Amino acid sequence: MNTQAAFDDLNVNYEFVNEVMAAQNDWSKRAVKYNQLDWVNRDILIKGMLDVIDGYHPGRALDVGTGTGKILKAIKGKYPKCECWGIDCSEEMLNRIENKENYIIKNVNAVNLSGIDSDYYDLVTARMVFHHIEEPEKAMSEISRVLKPGGLFIVCEGNPPSIRSIDWYTQMFSYKEERRTITEIDLINMLIEAALEGVTTKTIIMKDCSLNDWLMNSGIPSENIEVIKKLHYEAPAYIKEDYNMNFSNNDCFMDWKFSVVYGYRNN
Repeated sequence: MNTQAAFDDLNVNYEFVNEVMAAQNDWSKRAVKYNQLDWVNRDILIKGMLDVIDGYHPGRALDVGTGTGKILKAIKGKYPKCECWGIDCSEEMLNRIENKENYIIKNVNAVNLSGIDSDYYDLVTARMVFHHIEEPEKAMSEISRVLKPGGLFIVCEGNPPSIRSIDWYTQMFSYKEERRTITEIDLINMLIEAALEGVTTKTIIMKDCSLNDWLMNSGIPSENIEVIKKLHYEAPAYIKEDYNMNFSNNDCFMDWKFSVVYGYRNN
């Protein structure tokens, strides 16, 4: 089916787009199908983060915004003796962590880690959480505080595929959730401003990501799903090019860009 025919099946009119309210984050709904999301279960992001740790051997690690514990599980699997902590502001997400006895789990917000001692962790990770944090500077200050001197911080975020796509990306996501648009440069600056050293970045491209899988497993209202589909099917040519969009089987497949940025707390 070609692009126009697929779009026609959606039966969404232009006026309706302007009437749909921006989506609010409802973690009780999102938690239900979070572990079914294709991107969550692909190894490429976890491997991209854990490759940074090769040879590091952390004794104590914290995963910020741990959600259902995917990163915790990966760290514990690679370093069984590591004391692994996970924090998240959503109790519904934390309730879906398997084998909780293997970890120390806290229902707290990243902007206030006052219950954790300074200089405590060898490693802090944060996958796909900073776009939800309202006060990222406070969160980074807290992360820097709880890191030991020489400790490693690794952050992974999804990015617009190009500078020219930022406005479209931001508009599209406003119908999915409350979030900040974060570029690779934003992440680099965030770590530098937190006085981390040796800041390094690498780009990960996750290929052939299904729009339908993403929308149907993200706890989004059906009206918003239709609008987001419309934005993809009627995206400008440069957006389709930047995402390498391919329309088939009533779905849109894309290449998504992620950045893994890391640095060390100075001594």
